[in-house]
Amino acid sequence: MSTTDENIAVADYDEILAGSFRSWYSERRDSWSHDEQSRRLPLMLHDALASPSRVLDVGAGRGLDTEILLRHGHTVTGIDLVDLPDWKDLARSWGTKVEFVCADVAAADLPGAYDAVLDNGSFHHQHPDRYESYLGRLHGLLKPGGLLAICLFLRADDAGPGMLHTAPDGRFSREFTAEEADDTLRTNGFEPIGSAVLPRHRPQWRYLHLICRTTEG
Repeated sequence: MSTTDENIAVADYDEILAGSFRSWYSERRDSWSHDEQSRRLPLMLHDALASPSRVLDVGAGRGLDTEILLRHGHTVTGIDLVDLPDWKDLARSWGTKVEFVCADVAAADLPGAYDAVLDNGSFHHQHPDRYESYLGRLHGLLKPGGLLAICLFLRADDAGPGMLHTAPDGRFSREFTAEEADDTLRTNGFEPIGSAVLPRHRPQWRYLHLICRTTEG
């Protein structure tokens, strides 16, 4: 993985991102689906919700986080760029408690007014020019005072400012410092109210899990 100059256009990158995930899932290289640390974020969100709620799972993947939320009594809409066969099994098991949408959350026809949005690894793969509009979209899909649970790649405190990397297939991955993450979220209408730092699959890599509440103005 190397640094990137960010020169690729957003529209071109959207195709690269979708193609990357289609390839990784079809070849069963989606290691993130089997990361136990990643499964902690939906549990953090559940703990922050006062009662069974309507949740939008952005980047639902194979539906592992969706199923965790369903088992805790929530009603979930999962959305992803890739239509995965795992969705059918979950739909058969949970009926009207769950639905799945294959689309880009930026353009999907969604009802909104969700109690919470879960983004467990989508935002940090977006094009930098899309950060503001992406977070604005999530904010707009939440009811006032709704919750955002988000996972970010965390840059080590002594490693300097955040960095954007690109994989061989062109997919971006952004590492944020804790300060950058806080500033980015607050600037776009989200107040962090809870957090956890968890290890990733390499010792020097970490996740930053955040629970945020929407703010206005």
